[in-house]
This record gives sequence, structure tokens and C-alpha cells, in this order.
Amino acid sequence: MLIQGGIAHYDTPIGIICLDSKFPKPSGHIRNPTTFKFPTVQHVVKGVDVRRLLFEPTPDLIEPFIQAAKELELSGVEAIRQLWISGSISKGYCSCS
Repeated sequence: MLIQGGIAHYDTPIGIICLDSKFPKPSGHIRNPTTFKFPTVQHVVKGVDVRRLLFEPTPDLIEPFIQAAKELELSGVEAIRQLWISGSISKGYCSCS
């Protein structure tokens, strides 16, 4: 197989969009690299933690998640998974297609 340049990750099927958090991530947590038997790439949405997502949602809060997905796509992942996104953001503000 001939590998060409232009992307950061090869053979990495899953990109994971994560909230900004500092607590320990034991095996089994989506952000622990040993959780999956396949490689993952994580993108932390800086400045967006659980408190901000649940209690301070604003219309512009969806943009960092969209940008994270675009960056993961450009890096070469084959699929993207977000941990979760507040219903108030995804229902009220997201007009993604």
C-alpha cells in the first residue's frame, strides 16, 4: 500500500470530540486511550466544559463543535463521535446540514 502525504492520521477510524475537563479518565472512559481496541484521535473543545454546556448554552456554542469535526475530518479520521451535546444547543441553535 502506498501512503501519500496530506493527512495526519492513517488507519484511524474514529475521531472523538470531547469536552474540556481535568478529572482522571480511567480505562472505560471514552477519553482513555486504552478503552478501545482500535486507534482513536481525540479533539478537546477548549473552554467548553459540562457546566458551560448545560447551564450556560448560547447560540455560538455550537461553532467550536463544528470546527472540531472539520479539523478531525481534515486530519484523516473515517468517522467522528461526540460525547454528547446539550439538547438546548442541538435543538435550538444548530442548523447544520
